[in-house]
Amino acid sequence: MTFRPLITVSALALTACFATMAPAQNAAPEITGIELGQAGVALFTMVGQATGPSLSFTVPQEAASDIMASLIVRDPSGAVIDLQTDTPGSTAAALHGSPFEGGLPLDLPSLLGKLVGEQVTLMHAGGAVEGVLVGVRPAGPTGANEKTQYPIALVLQQSRLAQVVLSPGVQVDLAPGRSSELFEDLAKALTFKTAQQQAGRDMRRFDLTLQGTDTRDVALSYVTEAPAWKNSYRLLLGEGRLQGWAAVENLSGHDWDDIALTLTTGSPVAYRSHLIAPRLIARPDLGDQFSHGVAESTHSTRKQGHGGGALLSMMSSTHGADTLGQHLDTLSSGAGQAFEAGQSNGILRYDMPDGIDLAAGRTANVMYLDASVGPQIHALYRPLQDSQSVLLAVGFQSEQALAPGIISVQDEGGFVGDAPFLGAIAGQDTLLPVAVANGADIVQETHVETRLQDLTVIGGKLFVSALGQRTTTYSTPLPDHVSHLTVQHPIGNTELHSTNGEVVRKMHTYEVTVPAQDGTGFVKVVEGATANRELDLSLSALGRLISDMRGEDVIVPAHLAKTIDQVRTLLTRNKALDDQRAELETRYDALVAEQARLRENLEIVTQDTLRNRYTQAMSVTETHIVGIFDQREALQQAQTALDGEIQALFESL
Repeated sequence: MTFRPLITVSALALTACFATMAPAQNAAPEITGIELGQAGVALFTMVGQATGPSLSFTVPQEAASDIMASLIVRDPSGAVIDLQTDTPGSTAAALHGSPFEGGLPLDLPSLLGKLVGEQVTLMHAGGAVEGVLVGVRPAGPTGANEKTQYPIALVLQQSRLAQVVLSPGVQVDLAPGRSSELFEDLAKALTFKTAQQQAGRDMRRFDLTLQGTDTRDVALSYVTEAPAWKNSYRLLLGEGRLQGWAAVENLSGHDWDDIALTLTTGSPVAYRSHLIAPRLIARPDLGDQFSHGVAESTHSTRKQGHGGGALLSMMSSTHGADTLGQHLDTLSSGAGQAFEAGQSNGILRYDMPDGIDLAAGRTANVMYLDASVGPQIHALYRPLQDSQSVLLAVGFQSEQALAPGIISVQDEGGFVGDAPFLGAIAGQDTLLPVAVANGADIVQETHVETRLQDLTVIGGKLFVSALGQRTTTYSTPLPDHVSHLTVQHPIGNTELHSTNGEVVRKMHTYEVTVPAQDGTGFVKVVEGATANRELDLSLSALGRLISDMRGEDVIVPAHLAKTIDQVRTLLTRNKALDDQRAELETRYDALVAEQARLRENLEIVTQDTLRNRYTQAMSVTETHIVGIFDQREALQQAQTALDGEIQALFESL
């Protein structure tokens, strides 16, 4: 059902009331530019025409503290004097005890429900009923075949209670003197409600006081949180083009009408502040003995005139148009074909070429990049991530920097695959795996060898330098449409010596790329590490060295081959001497044991014949033992001579 205005006379009277209560306002500033970041921070720019020393604007309630923290005003006619807004809770406090404390009435029965106890006159088609409003009974349920039922107001007159059906056309008058008070409360509630419900969300109004008095355009900018724009790409293989799309939400509370939109990347440092809510500091109660004095608050605010400083300092935010990109990953820039991209203090920026229209509460997907990239199809093998599969990957290079996002790849046959993309600097090669390369079976082989590089004698020590070398090969058949094979070879504790392809060093891999030849791909990676050893010039130390070299596939250069052969000959002779010494030691141990046995028997026998036999045997054994001592001495001298030959051999190098 439909009701007439809340109070018949209020339709004009309320308008007049508002006109007298509120000063004439300039047109509200409009958003002209937005720098929208991927980190949930945005720089808004508004321009409004001021015709005097004041300018008002509204922002979403949640952006109020950001206005206090980051608003920058550029007025060509003078400085800012102050910025004011309602203190949170102040409007509700002003309505405390009024009929509209609980909210603004939306129809006549709701209004009368807030005027219980007031002197009213209800005028209807049958006449007028004057008295004290007792209450309002809600309308009863209405069936399909029943007449429409309306709420009923109960009015207390001098000698009776009257019921007035609140049908369409009923008018309400208030007692003289009371209507102005009611209008004032109603105006406050209406202002409060309008400010909160503008654009379908809670809004807050700010009032600027400026020095200038002429008519001019005033620019406002502030930083606040905003939905981060989401990035996605379309890579069209058949056309060789890369398109960038940004999903943008307008939750600013205002319609965007032909605004200049800039998309930015990076992670600026931004803090959420709470400057708009009152903060009351608890103070100690000093007691009655100090009641005669008044303590001066250290948190008082000094209000200055137009000639003084501003009541509110306009803080120069670190998130302005030229400094929004602090603490970012550095990305270089390049020029797009139809879209301007640049870099400011490490932040990547995309300026939309045309103005953007987007109503409040709407989401748009806008194309901000359209560039030619010349993609190629690679077969990609990643041993660190997948030791079995060979993938199809798209390789391309962009002339301008690219923000992170997801890339959807399509060719003439349709959808190829999706790939996550971490972004790239201008001119950087990008390789994105999108699918499995069926029929490409990788064969990986590894060969390890050691190459002797140098032998040097310094200060009686032998310094040996050797190069350990590992060769790894990868080979696979390739599908017809694949132009290159790329292998992400793991980086170990060695240095890269050579490959048969182009190499890009990544964090953990060498990315080696070779062209496909006759439907196959072959990658060769040669790595090496140098090892240095310090040895004594002794047969035993050299023996260990030669033994280690025999245990590996050691390559000896020609200029050292003769020396190594001579060392091997000397070591062979030394080995023969060691074997002889070992044999002598065995014989010596046996003779010593035999001598001990004979001595024990000699001590226990008494017959002269047996004693003479044991004595002769001990003499023969002693002679053999002395002979072994002589042979051991001769062997020792021979090995000492070999040591001398070894030293002379290496000293001649």
